[in-house]
Amino acid sequence: WADVKALLNDKQREGLSVHTVRLIRAVISSILTDAAEDNVIAANPLIGQRRKRRASQTLSTEVTPLNWDQKQVFETTLTKLEAGDMLTPSYAMLLRLSMLTGLRPGEARALKPGDIDFHGKRIRVERAATLGREIKNTKTGESRWVDLCDGLLMDLQHYVTLLQAEAVASGKESVWLFPSLTGTLLDESHVVRAFHRVLDNAGLPRDRKS
Repeated sequence: WADVKALLNDKQREGLSVHTVRLIRAVISSILTDAAEDNVIAANPLIGQRRKRRASQTLSTEVTPLNWDQKQVFETTLTKLEAGDMLTPSYAMLLRLSMLTGLRPGEARALKPGDIDFHGKRIRVERAATLGREIKNTKTGESRWVDLCDGLLMDLQHYVTLLQAEAVASGKESVWLFPSLTGTLLDESHVVRAFHRVLDNAGLPRDRKS
C-alpha cells in the first residue's frame, strides 16, 4: 500500500487530475486482485484502505440511520404514498432501492436499466451523479456489484416493465433507470424532498437517512 500511495502521490504532483489518479488506482487494484486470486500475492493491499481512513475520521452525529422498525414504517408509508399518487414510481422505486441496498443517492440516481442483472440477482454500480447532474465515477473510483433480495428484485422487474410501457406510449425512452417526467436525470433536491415527504407522513424525524 505504501508503494501504491507513493505512486499516486507522484501522479498528483505531476499534475494529473483527481479523476485520472482514481482511474490509475482502480486499474492497479484490479491487477492486484487478480494477482491475489492467482496466489501470486497473499492479498490485495489496497482493499480496506479507504475504510480504515474513514474509520479514523470523526463521524458526524447529526444524521442517524433508520433502525429496523423505522425502516418497516418507512417502507409501508412509501407504498401508501405511491399507491395514492403522492409519489411517482421513479421516486418511490429509487427510495426503496436506496433503503434496501444502502446505495449513495448519487449512485442510485445515475443507474441505468442495463445495470440490473435479473438473472444474477444483482445491480452494477459504476457511476454517480453530482448535484449539478453531471456524471462521474463512484466515490471509490471503482465499479461494484450489489446483491438484490428477491422482494426488491420483483419490485424492480415490475418497475422496469412499467418504464418500458411508458416509453412505448410516449415514444421517448430514457437512458436512466429513474428518469424525471421529462426523461432527464432526477434532481437530488427533488429526491430529498420526496424522502422528507415519506418521513413526515411516517411520523419519523427528518434527521434520518435510509
